[in-house]
Amino acid sequence: MTQNKFLNFSKKWLLPLLISLLIVFIIKLFFFQSFVNYDKSMHLSVLQGDFIYIKKIFKPKRNDIALIKSPITEKNYFKRVIALPGDVLYIKNKTVFVNKNKQDLPDFIAKKYRIIAFDSISEYAITKHYKFSEKTTNIPYYEVLLTENQYKQIILDSLITKIEACLTDEKYYNKQIFPHSELIAWNKDNFGMLIIPRKNVTVKLNKQTFHLYKQAIENHENNTIAYKNNTYYINDEPATHYTFKQDYYFVMSDNRSERNDSRTWGLIPRKNIKGRALFVWFSYKNGINWNRCFYKF
Repeated sequence: MTQNKFLNFSKKWLLPLLISLLIVFIIKLFFFQSFVNYDKSMHLSVLQGDFIYIKKIFKPKRNDIALIKSPITEKNYFKRVIALPGDVLYIKNKTVFVNKNKQDLPDFIAKKYRIIAFDSISEYAITKHYKFSEKTTNIPYYEVLLTENQYKQIILDSLITKIEACLTDEKYYNKQIFPHSELIAWNKDNFGMLIIPRKNVTVKLNKQTFHLYKQAIENHENNTIAYKNNTYYINDEPATHYTFKQDYYFVMSDNRSERNDSRTWGLIPRKNIKGRALFVWFSYKNGINWNRCFYKF
């Protein structure tokens, strides 16, 4: 009788439970997964302490918030997909252009601005009203992150004498910015033009494409590339062209003053895009943020 009861129990409860657990495991392994965000670079769209469900199987689109494995740090970060395979991207004074089209700024994307007030009394009033905290000098002078809507509101404030974008001069070369070459002297605010590689597309090798695509050819496509005696070599064989084996993407932080993205990392291969953010199922930083729970992207 005891054995029969155990068999009946197994058929009625244990077996369905094991099957359910197996289904959950398969769904988590192949389709959905939860990640916690510890980063500040996405400004208002993804907050520190957000527990985010991602969809693993998807086709990346422009403006998707995606979980990206950095090719530099090997850590996972949430970033916004800006350019797709085959797109032409450039950044002019912080403004992003894709295929020559200016990209609109949704309200969660922020730039850094410099704000100057009339005097210390005005400074106090502005600080209290707008809750600014980033004071940079002893005069009424601030560098703050503002969305487009915030900028349009603040520019009308009579207490403010001047507001201007904090820009890096386009002639300034930042060696920390991709492709890390003086021949292509870019910075985080002035970047490109860059053609995002597409699978099976062939590029002619020259001084510029050598520097732009060397990282992808070597690190992501497991080749060696070199230039010597006026000749390019792929895997020690003379070459004039190279055909890409996979698709690539360009991603950016919503805090555009934060350069911990493709402007530093370089091109992102498809395999490094781990999933698309679906919704915040829980959010906790110094207490539960109920407003974020079940927030959809």
